[in-house]
Parts: sequence; C-alpha cells; structure tokens
Amino acid sequence: IYLNQGAVECLVSRRRLPDAVLFLWDARKRTAAIKVAGDNDERAYRVAYSDKSSGATITAKSFLNWIGFPYAEPLTVPADWVAKQRLLRFQLPSD
Repeated sequence: IYLNQGAVECLVSRRRLPDAVLFLWDARKRTAAIKVAGDNDERAYRVAYSDKSSGATITAKSFLNWIGFPYAEPLTVPADWVAKQRLLRFQLPSD
C-alpha cells in the first residue's frame, strides 16, 4: 500500500514519522483505516519511506488477504483524516 506525501503528513505525530501502523477494518461498511502503532505492537505493519520524502510504502499483503481484497491490480482510493481518532480512513470498492 502506497501513501502519498499528504497522507504521510497526516500520520506524523510530534514531528516524528511513524515506524509502524495498524490497519483497522469495518467489513460491513468496507472501510479501512490506518493508525500509528504503539511501540512493540505485534499487530503493526512497518512503514518504509522513499528517499525523496515523497511518500511511504506499507507491505500489508496479509491484511489484504485477511479482508479478502484482490491486490493484483493497482487501485487509487481517496482517504480522509479523522482528527479526533487520529486515523486515515478510506473505503474499498466491493468488486
């Protein structure tokens, strides 16, 4: 999963880029969210940043398998920042 620079900036906490994130899933609404993980959280996915500071990649194949989402083809989806919960939320298409 690739996050553009704007999405990465939403996840920055105390001017620190997150090392890992959690994925949250609401199957009924087909909505996912990304939230900064706490230190040593075994459920977390590592975040890899590009050298040009233009974005980040999260290898989340196991999450996509778990929710049954096909990931063979690239897909771009809009996301919104939920400030109160400090998470980046996006909806996945049903097909």
